[in-house]
Amino acid sequence: MSRWILLIAVVAAVALAAWAGLNHSPLLTPAGAPPSSESPGDEAVTSLPTVHLEERTPYGTVEVDYDPGADAEKPNVRASCRCTLAHDDLGGTLGPIDVSAQGRWDGTRFSGTVEAKGVKVEVDAEVSLLELAAGRYRLPETEISAVYAAVASLVPESRQADIRGTIAGNGEFRLLPLRVTFRPSVADFNVDGLVGPEYRMGSFTYMGRDKDGNLVPVQGGEGTEGWLPLADAGRMLPAAVISAEDASFRSHGGFSVEGMTEAAHENDVEGHVVRGGSTISQQLAKNLFLTPERTYARKLKELLYAVEMERELGKDRILELYLNVIEWGPTVRGARAASEAYFLKQPLGLLPEEAAFMASIIRNPRGGWEKQYVGGRVQTRRLSWILDNMVTLSPEERVAALARDVHFVPPKK
Repeated sequence: MSRWILLIAVVAAVALAAWAGLNHSPLLTPAGAPPSSESPGDEAVTSLPTVHLEERTPYGTVEVDYDPGADAEKPNVRASCRCTLAHDDLGGTLGPIDVSAQGRWDGTRFSGTVEAKGVKVEVDAEVSLLELAAGRYRLPETEISAVYAAVASLVPESRQADIRGTIAGNGEFRLLPLRVTFRPSVADFNVDGLVGPEYRMGSFTYMGRDKDGNLVPVQGGEGTEGWLPLADAGRMLPAAVISAEDASFRSHGGFSVEGMTEAAHENDVEGHVVRGGSTISQQLAKNLFLTPERTYARKLKELLYAVEMERELGKDRILELYLNVIEWGPTVRGARAASEAYFLKQPLGLLPEEAAFMASIIRNPRGGWEKQYVGGRVQTRRLSWILDNMVTLSPEERVAALARDVHFVPPKK
């Protein structure tokens, strides 16, 4: 949740940074205020007139009403903008969207509210220079459907989905470079209208990668070649995959606030998107319905599909689909094909360390194939971590697995 709510802070930042560009006008700074009608030293001071300005910015035309003589308890600035924001990490263009704001501004700091499409954010930010627009924000309890309506230009799926639930939270943002943190609270989140009945049982088409990495249509589901029912996956492989990718899989509702918060912090440190914090359900949504680029638009879409799949399909079906559609190496798709390619056996017969190896390469299957399988450099530390966290292993099984080496079928020349 910490990743997709970024768009709310961006909406706020756009409005703040947009009219911050108007700070070049002396009319909007204390130093540039019209002179009083009295000479220095006189007690009586004429009220300063309200200033109305319009200016084009990189985000749209901003209109500002600034009242330098407003009572200290009242807003002294109101602004509006039909804003548009494009950024590589967004995965598209946000807007045009009507953004308005009101609050107190002393020429360098704004404290007030920013509203877009019925989503209201409380903001306290430094906005004196466009490149330094940064601060804190708080999102009061808000309908999640309203959040998605505000970013519908990035997530067209939100127009056809029935989205329910509420979200609230707080965090920090910086516009340039784009960095946002969010500490959320989510309640009663449900989605309906996106996932078709074919994913419950039967065949379907999704996009997978060919040997060159290009996306191509792939047929999956019951009746297709190599399809693996969950009952035939055995005990080891599902446990290893859950250990490696999503330890709370059996208990969450499609997303993990903790995982997404940790990912958001890592992305903030790096300055760009390096980790998604996705659950197995979200990863499956990406593989079935979306494309693999790391953008906030994809994360917003991914979340909708994941939440609906949890209700519509259930945990076992999600895990079964996941094991069958994810990539395990170049042209190696599905757990049955992977088990045969690496170990010349069916998933039911995998040893714990073999299952742990297969789980360990899910995040980078082509790299795992080249470096660990073909190159023979197995990442034993990650295998040990996965085995240590496989809750289905007995202590004796774990000790025995840690003591054995992983033996592959020799790679084809």
